Amino acid sequence: MLEKAFVACFNKLVKEKNEIIIDLIESSKGAIFHTDINAELAENRKKQKDITDRNLRMIDLLMEEKINNDEYEAKRQENILKLERLKEEEENLKNAYKRQADSFRSIDDFKKVLSGSECLESFSPEIFDLLVETILVGGYTNGEPDPYLITFVFKGGSQRSIDRSGFKEDRRRKKALHPVWNSEGVELHIDNKEEASVVPVLSVIFVVDPG
Repeated sequence: MLEKAFVACFNKLVKEKNEIIIDLIESSKGAIFHTDINAELAENRKKQKDITDRNLRMIDLLMEEKINNDEYEAKRQENILKLERLKEEEENLKNAYKRQADSFRSIDDFKKVLSGSECLESFSPEIFDLLVETILVGGYTNGEPDPYLITFVFKGGSQRSIDRSGFKEDRRRKKALHPVWNSEGVELHIDNKEEASVVPVLSVIFVVDPG
C-alpha cells in the first residue's frame, strides 16, 4: 500500500515539479539567511582566545606580585568554567552547521531527482530512499480526523499528502506489520523482516487511530 501511495505521490510531484522546485529554492533561501552559523562560530572562538589571553596576563601579574595566589586561582577557575561553556557552545554550533549542510544537500538532491525524473511505473526503492525522511499515516482533512491520509515528509522539509483509501493492502505484508500504540500515536514495528519488505524504511508514524 505504501509503495503504491509513494508512486502516486511522486508522479504528482513530477507533474507539479516547476512549482515544487521554486518552493524548495525559497525554503532553502530562508534557511540560509535564518542564522549565520559561521559568524557565531567566529565570535565564539574570539571569546575563547580572549579568555586564554587573559589567563596569560594573569600569570604575568602573579609573577609581578600584583595579584596574590588566591586572587589568581579564583580568576583562573572562573575562566575555566567560561571556557568549558564556550567549548560546549562551539560543539553545538558545529553540529548545527553539519545539520544545515546535510539539509542543503538533501534539498539539492531532491531538486535534481525531481527535475530530471519522469513518472514512475512502479515503486523505486532507490528514489524512495533518496527522497523520503518519514511517512505519517493518518491526519486531519478539513479539521476532521482522517485515518486514510498518508503524508510523505521529504528530506529537506517539503511534504505531500495522499489518500490511501484507493490503494489495496497486501495481506501477506499486512500480517507482518504489528503497530505498537503509545501516547504520541502509533509507531510501526516489523516482526517478520523477511516478509515485511514494504519500503526500505526509515520511520512510519500513525497520527490518527484508524479505528
